[in-house]
Amino acid sequence: MNMGDGGKNKKGEDKKPLHNSSMPDGSEHEMNYIDSEGIKRPKGIRQVLQERGLWIQGLLKKCNDCKKNRPDPNNLNCCTLRILSAQTNFATQTSCIQEELVVSSDQVTTL
Repeated sequence: MNMGDGGKNKKGEDKKPLHNSSMPDGSEHEMNYIDSEGIKRPKGIRQVLQERGLWIQGLLKKCNDCKKNRPDPNNLNCCTLRILSAQTNFATQTSCIQEELVVSSDQVTTL
C-alpha cells in the first residue's frame, strides 16, 4: 500500500483494487475510491487510517526499527505500517500471490 490514494501508477493505468475489509466494529470498510475519471483505485494508508480514527500526523510509512526488522514489541504506533499490521483484518489478509495460487489450485506453504 502507498501512503497516498491511488498509488504512484501513471494516469490511465489501472491498479488492482483492494478487497473490502471490516472496521474494528465489524462494519464493512470500502478499500477503494472512484477517481475523477471514474476508475476504481485503492485508498492509501493515510486515508484508511483516518477513516478508522488511527491516523497520527507526522508518522513515517515505515520507521527505522521496522526497516531493520526489529520492531519494538511494546510500540504498535511507531509507523503507519505497524499500525495497519496490528489491525485484525490486515493481519489475517492473504497476499495477492496466495489468492492467485488458490484460484489456480496450487498450494502455498510459506512466503
